[in-house]
Amino acid sequence: MIDKHICGVRVPFSLTHLTNGENPARGDIIVFDSPRNSTSLVKRLIAIPGDTVALHGEQLIVNGVASPNMYSAAARSQALRPARPSERATRLLEVDTGRVGHCLRPIVSEELMDNKPPVPPFSPESAAQKVRMAEDAWNTRDPDRVVLVYTEDTRWRNRAEFPVGREQVRQFLQRKWAKELDYRLIKELWTCAGNRIAVRFAYEWHDDSTHWFRSYGNENWEFTAQGYMSRRYASINDLPIAAADRKFHWPLGRRPDDHPGLSDLGL
Repeated sequence: MIDKHICGVRVPFSLTHLTNGENPARGDIIVFDSPRNSTSLVKRLIAIPGDTVALHGEQLIVNGVASPNMYSAAARSQALRPARPSERATRLLEVDTGRVGHCLRPIVSEELMDNKPPVPPFSPESAAQKVRMAEDAWNTRDPDRVVLVYTEDTRWRNRAEFPVGREQVRQFLQRKWAKELDYRLIKELWTCAGNRIAVRFAYEWHDDSTHWFRSYGNENWEFTAQGYMSRRYASINDLPIAAADRKFHWPLGRRPDDHPGLSDLGL
């Protein structure tokens, strides 16, 4: 079933739009003509105008955040396997987007959502990658981006708050980062088994009166088979510190790869 109106209606053979619609978004599948020949290409959109993209080895980095690795040999092999009907959406939206050509946006339910690799069961290596990806996402301080790795019905305990579902989590994160300013976070894998990961972390921040704190915590995570986090239970303690005692000084955003971790810092 095809709906050509999701990004608006365009006058045929022109760039004139009669109605407005949605712009292509990260994760969309787009179809366009190759600049080298007349071959039609089908690609997944990984970035939009204004994004910064880098490829470190086989790890894709978008806006300083590690994205699911679709460039490793294992990931390419997984992507090329025939998908069972239960693994893929059967409805697509085809849209005209001017220079881009046609944009195909899958309509998926929770059980048909794309995987968020690494997926369980976790090894120490894949769990450590999952932990670093979570750290990178939280260091963006962007609630809209962070909530996308959680299930729609995710359940949390964070200090004395118990948000349920993505919208409550989004609101919680908005309040959090409005209070915790100049936030910098480091996470470290503690242990893992099956679809669960235990993490310890520390982050530094200051309030609107420039009083600095280092918050120490432990998290227990549980994931779906697709790699989305369905449960997050966090215990956190705040330690007042002097500005001179801060240990996290990197520019706001992703922690540099050569920056020490918690164990290296004696935390």
